[in-house]
Amino acid sequence: MTEPMQRLLQLNQDERTLLSLLVAAHQMGSRVSRQTAPRYADMDPGVTRRVLDNLVASGILSASQGKSGNSAYTITSTYRDAAIALVTQNPLPLTSETVRSDPTAPRFSSWLSFLRSLQQAPQPWISQPAVSRPGAAVPIQQTWHLMSFWSGLAATEVRRIAPTSRLAPFLAQAPREQIAQLLWVWQQSDPRSVNLLLNLCRQTQPSVWYNLSDIKRLQQFYLKDWSQWNSNDVSLLKNSLAWPLDLGLLLLARTGSGSEVLGLSDTLFDWYQAGAPLQPPLAHQNRSQLFTLMLQRRLNWTDLETRWGLNIPVDRNPGERIAALLQAMCDRELLTSQFLELSFDGRNLLRRILDSRGHTVDEVAAQETESLTKLLVHGLAFAAPDGQGWCIADEMAAHLRAIFDARAASEARALFVEETPWIRHDDLAIHSDLLAYLLTLLPDQDQAARLSGSYLGYQRVVSPWYLVPESGSDANRRPWLQQLATARQLVQDQYPFAGFVRLRPLLAFFQRPWKMRHFDLLQAANASTPYGQMPLTPIVDTLLQRPPATWVRLSWLYQLLFDNQEAFRRQIAGYYWSKASLEEMTQSVNGSLFGSLLWLGLIEVAAQESGPVAVRVTPLGQELLPRLEKKSDPAPGHDVSVRVVRRAPGILSIENHPAVSELIYRAARLGRVVDVGRTWEIELRRQEIERAGANDVTQLQQRLHPHGIALTTIAA
Repeated sequence: MTEPMQRLLQLNQDERTLLSLLVAAHQMGSRVSRQTAPRYADMDPGVTRRVLDNLVASGILSASQGKSGNSAYTITSTYRDAAIALVTQNPLPLTSETVRSDPTAPRFSSWLSFLRSLQQAPQPWISQPAVSRPGAAVPIQQTWHLMSFWSGLAATEVRRIAPTSRLAPFLAQAPREQIAQLLWVWQQSDPRSVNLLLNLCRQTQPSVWYNLSDIKRLQQFYLKDWSQWNSNDVSLLKNSLAWPLDLGLLLLARTGSGSEVLGLSDTLFDWYQAGAPLQPPLAHQNRSQLFTLMLQRRLNWTDLETRWGLNIPVDRNPGERIAALLQAMCDRELLTSQFLELSFDGRNLLRRILDSRGHTVDEVAAQETESLTKLLVHGLAFAAPDGQGWCIADEMAAHLRAIFDARAASEARALFVEETPWIRHDDLAIHSDLLAYLLTLLPDQDQAARLSGSYLGYQRVVSPWYLVPESGSDANRRPWLQQLATARQLVQDQYPFAGFVRLRPLLAFFQRPWKMRHFDLLQAANASTPYGQMPLTPIVDTLLQRPPATWVRLSWLYQLLFDNQEAFRRQIAGYYWSKASLEEMTQSVNGSLFGSLLWLGLIEVAAQESGPVAVRVTPLGQELLPRLEKKSDPAPGHDVSVRVVRRAPGILSIENHPAVSELIYRAARLGRVVDVGRTWEIELRRQEIERAGANDVTQLQQRLHPHGIALTTIAA
């Protein structure tokens, strides 16, 4: 016996409890801290902390941050192997009660008889139990069917289960070889439960019964999460071991007092004693095929039906549904739809796996983790068969390569390199337009005066540049601005004060860095896409996948979005649009392109005499649009040097830039807007300043001070 094991055997019960907890955390790859340990171990917090400190002092545990609440505990390398052996290989006590064997309990020979009956004639899938067993997770014969299906011994045929050519060779094998193959299939989807079974084989004997409660404690070291750590519900254990129970490899019985006990079958014990390794059956010799890789999803394959757009009637048996899903996942059109739902980074990672040897990569970078998760969730990638890395199924690889090749050819047609006589780029005009619109409204602090009929406020006549339509789409610019201002809660929208500026939220909005304000407007525009108009996300994703600063041909963009509208519709929850013709799709896309994206300065448009022909994303768009899906604010950016000067007589000239929106707004409220272009020209008269509120005057003076201008020197 090793010295670490001798030391661990001297631990008291509380110390063993916490050691068991940390072994389970090690097995799960989880973290136990000083703060969470009392809850997980169900011990008094004071006792728990004292025991942890003793184990750290003795060198059995290490603490990441000493005695702080967030300090994480792990077993030191010196004691780790001994601790795992101590808590997972502790002999199970035998039951002391009389056991009544259940004559109807399944036996391994019963399943083999079922397989032989399949050789005679196909049978209907069983949905009701032919043999009942209290607490069974699924009907026993349905388990027989599913195990036969996943092992490749049977297939679905016109709503019946029928034998495959691999069944006869399987039945000709010895039970030891059969069990080794069945446990291999089970291990692919539930390795923790298989490890629990192997541990039971090590610690038990055939024809001997053990209390389920004792085995439940052993299961603590093979859990997937902490929610079951302190649970005494033995049904969780029976669900984990449902396959070997239903196949008769494990036996379930009751004692005279009614408690449940479990025993090892002679067949399983003989296999374990022979030391036969787990091995794949004939159907899974090619471990890179989709059928074999789908074993990883055996316990949660139904969510893939939804992701792949399958609507299979609920009365169809599992074999039919799984077969339909496997067929769909190899369908070129459906694969294309899944491909289009991936982000740019997700497609890059998928291409890297596809181009790697054996369509397998050993590792992914930290920044690729999110993309990998999406590939796994969509069933486009799987854990590699040897447990090292991630791979693509052989049947999907050829289709995916064809999709990438088609995309490359399509993208070559997307680029526009011809000369254009006209380019429109709205830059940051949206902020100036928003100011002009807000200055036509009354601030909410003047509501009482206005309603009483004695309002002497600051409504100004804004110069005719304001929202003059230049094209058909610009006619919607003012309603769009009103919608954004209302969505951003800058303007009241409830009677009787609808149409008033909400001054405090507006001033708080102005005090945010201008780039963050611009992103706020983008998010508001994205959240309020008009009915029948293409949402921004598909357009943005498509444009961002082109090389930066390149023109994208509009005719190509319309056709791409039209051909793949079904995939984009599934990508965006809550949007249900359908365009019956390319012309309808063109109008829908134009509403977003020449509306929100153009007006926010995120794209620019190239046109010829025939009209717009190409678009490209501006540098500001390259910075902000990728953040739209992540909903993360952009960096504030560097301070902008804005020119603010005094022009005689009584004219304040402010460069038209969103960095000084608050200064422009405050000055325009106290004065009169003379002209707007590259600058805001605002006339300030002494009489109006004297009539204004003291706080308004003080606030304006404070914002003029950094520019070296005194309000008293401006007013005429």
